[in-house]
Amino acid sequence: MPRPLRIQYPGAWYHVMNRGASRQNIFRDVHDRRDFLVCLASAASRTEVEVHAYVLMGNHYHLLLRTPNGNLDTMMHLLGRNYARYFNDRYDLDGRLCTDRYFPILVDSDRYLLAVSRYIHRNPTAFGITSLGDYFWSSYAAYLGNRRPQEWLHVDFTLSLAGGARGYESVVESPLPTEIDLVYSSGKPPHVLGPEQFRQAAIAKASEASR
Repeated sequence: MPRPLRIQYPGAWYHVMNRGASRQNIFRDVHDRRDFLVCLASAASRTEVEVHAYVLMGNHYHLLLRTPNGNLDTMMHLLGRNYARYFNDRYDLDGRLCTDRYFPILVDSDRYLLAVSRYIHRNPTAFGITSLGDYFWSSYAAYLGNRRPQEWLHVDFTLSLAGGARGYESVVESPLPTEIDLVYSSGKPPHVLGPEQFRQAAIAKASEASR
């Protein structure tokens, strides 16, 4: 069965996720998580990709990215290669760390960006973590103003959609499921999060960008 076409064009937004091969842990301790963020910062800087949200769990991670240059594959290749090299060297391993291909969801930012950001920051609740603001390995504390954002982390745009930090906190902390939560809980998230009109327009942009 052919792999689905990846739609890439300048200015596209993505919810990206990946997990360890065979669901193995890809973050064993604080050093692994810190090095992953170093690799993320480096890959984002080299490709000029904007990181708008992240969360690191034990065997997987989620990212909210914007690609001004339409080069998601390049950025994710750098991130995956560099972190796998670090991890394998540290633990004297050899082989694949994550699944073959990261999973990107192209997001209609006009309709779903705030909900996707909420989903990413609420991910720890699925693993019994109730105090989201205290979970160190996500960008949520930076959104609340409880921690200074890293230089490479962009929080202002999403905060503006929620009316500031307090409004964003209300969005994330609400236990009521959103449309996006229900879509993701189905176990088969779409490759494009948006109406058919958005998907067709995105394909046209990608075709134009590839010429």
